Amino acid sequence: MGNPWKEYYCCWVLPLLALLLFSSFPSIHAQSFENSENSNTANLSSSRSISIGYGFQIILVRESKNGTAFCCGFYCQSENNACVFSVVVSEIEPYYGAYMNGAIEHPQVVWTANGSNPVRSNATLELTEEGDLILADADGTPVWSTNTSGKSVAGLNLTETGNLVLFDTNKAPIWQSFDHPTDSLLPGQKLVSGKKLTASRLASNGEEELISLAVTDEGLVAYVESRPPQIYYKKTVKKGLKSNPEPSYVQLRDGSLDLFIHNADPDHPDSGISIPAALSTQFMKLESDGHLRVYEWRESQWNEVIDLLTEDQGDCGYPMMRCGSRSDCEYPTVCGKYGICTGEKQCSCPASSDDGTIYFREVKERQSNLGCREIRPISCNSSQYHSLLQLENIYYFTFRLDMDTDTENCKQACMRNCSCKAALFRYGSNSSSGGCFLIPEVFSLISNSEQRVGFNFSMFLKVENSPNENKPNQTGKKATRMGIILGSSLGVSILVGTCFLLFRVKKDSMGVEEVYLDLVPGMPTRFSHEDLRSATKDFNQKLGEGGFGSVFEGVSSSGVKVVGYDSIYLDHHVRIQSIIMEKN
Repeated sequence: MGNPWKEYYCCWVLPLLALLLFSSFPSIHAQSFENSENSNTANLSSSRSISIGYGFQIILVRESKNGTAFCCGFYCQSENNACVFSVVVSEIEPYYGAYMNGAIEHPQVVWTANGSNPVRSNATLELTEEGDLILADADGTPVWSTNTSGKSVAGLNLTETGNLVLFDTNKAPIWQSFDHPTDSLLPGQKLVSGKKLTASRLASNGEEELISLAVTDEGLVAYVESRPPQIYYKKTVKKGLKSNPEPSYVQLRDGSLDLFIHNADPDHPDSGISIPAALSTQFMKLESDGHLRVYEWRESQWNEVIDLLTEDQGDCGYPMMRCGSRSDCEYPTVCGKYGICTGEKQCSCPASSDDGTIYFREVKERQSNLGCREIRPISCNSSQYHSLLQLENIYYFTFRLDMDTDTENCKQACMRNCSCKAALFRYGSNSSSGGCFLIPEVFSLISNSEQRVGFNFSMFLKVENSPNENKPNQTGKKATRMGIILGSSLGVSILVGTCFLLFRVKKDSMGVEEVYLDLVPGMPTRFSHEDLRSATKDFNQKLGEGGFGSVFEGVSSSGVKVVGYDSIYLDHHVRIQSIIMEKN
């Protein structure tokens, strides 16, 4: 049943004292267990021996009906010696006779004072002379109080309906547990606007996940706590004028959970959810899996009567625009954070990306229902390493329209927003236009393989890549760009090297060729450029021009007339090669 104080076997916390100062009270409206020399003090550690299941230590008890009773006392966990002051509903074995010799079996916690802050052995519960009921831990540290000091408290009562009441001399309630519900409602109890039922469970990262049920000015909502809350159930009443100044509320009754949003007339609720008529004691509990169940005592055990949020469709079309009962997969914590729920609560982690990168692993191996963890947690300080992992045919338990846009703009909006952990794009037949929901915290995801909803969805999970690895959505572009750069650089280097090599070969071959020509018999005498300049008196007497350049006349140092051809060749630098032919 998801009761956090359920799995505890019989244990007595000794000495766990509850000091009830009865001197101010003419009577206690429930059977108390006291056995002390001081008649004004009930000493639990010295109470008569009671056969108690699951470590419950009785302070007050009140018979209900059909073999059940409400008990007030300490419910203790044997493993870590943690106790909560609570009210439970349980079976009483009639063959033990009077309550002081009675026994309770199958206790179910319906209210707790300190559920999130349990106390240890030697803790005390004291009703002071000033009228304040105070729970203090073993070291005297106050843990919980009714804050009723100075309000003329005259007595303490545990009623037949399970309501723990501090009352004044006129029997009017000063404080009552019915006004401070925790995770359960009893028949006749109200949940008013401003209050909520809350169930908790320990998440995969060690943090507490809270599921809440609350009343608004429009109706009833169930949601998982996040910033902002993510609603998974909504039941809205028809708009109308509120006929009274009292807060809106819902009330558990025999046969229904009635909503009084605009109207306070007890005979005319605005709406309601049907519940099978009670054959015995019933109670309603919001559980850590998000289900709102009604239980009833039948055949010596507690039986589920109805799962209200599964059977009642709430607002037809909310949030996924479809009608019909809710599947188990459409509860926010069914597969833990990032877990994908398929069919009959089959859980799995998101698949790897196209390039084979794995971003999620099970929190605990072979326990996929506990959810999945990010292999590399997302950090706002590392946004340059963020990318989006696309999941097709996946939807979510809720949808809030953040913007009307297209797929690409929806993705970019999430990438620009540090608090966005996923983007859900919902569209019809054309993905170029649809609605975008930026999800701040990702709980269980849902496979749409059975086409339970009438929309198409694209889910984009924000993931973080290692700084030493390429991002999946940029790997191809980076590789191509790098290939082009490397290829171009290599090509240019080869081209330059080849040209240089060819030139050197050509240059060397020209040098060899020129030496070879000097050795050939009958070839004209070759002079240097300086010799030619001297012979022609600095190219002073030009004879004409030809295909080999200008022709000059001169006299060599030996007195022989010569004709010089001035030719120009280009290599690394411009240089002049001159050939002089002897003139007959």
